[in-house]
Amino acid sequence: AELAEARHQLERLEVTHQTLLELTGTDQSAPEPAAPQFPPAYRDILAVLADHPEGLRPKDIALALGQPATSKNTVEGIRAKLKRLVGRDLTEEPEPGLFTIKQDNT
Repeated sequence: AELAEARHQLERLEVTHQTLLELTGTDQSAPEPAAPQFPPAYRDILAVLADHPEGLRPKDIALALGQPATSKNTVEGIRAKLKRLVGRDLTEEPEPGLFTIKQDNT
């Protein structure tokens, strides 16, 4: 029973470790820095924004993703993800509520 419990704990730690690696965008198996890996919802949002260089509002992104844009929870969830992507310097908010892919100024 102790061995089974230890295996279960080890599996949980591995899942937690993989989740943290995904959220931080690190890949320890890669010899050089890897491109950030995000959960599917974030990748979907970035893909929609990439198709709309003029920018979109969270409600428009919800519609593009086939989600109910009339649901406050859905729209606010997308807004929260967009704000996290702004914090990671991947998107920007040129005006309140309008989000675009971050443009490199190099």
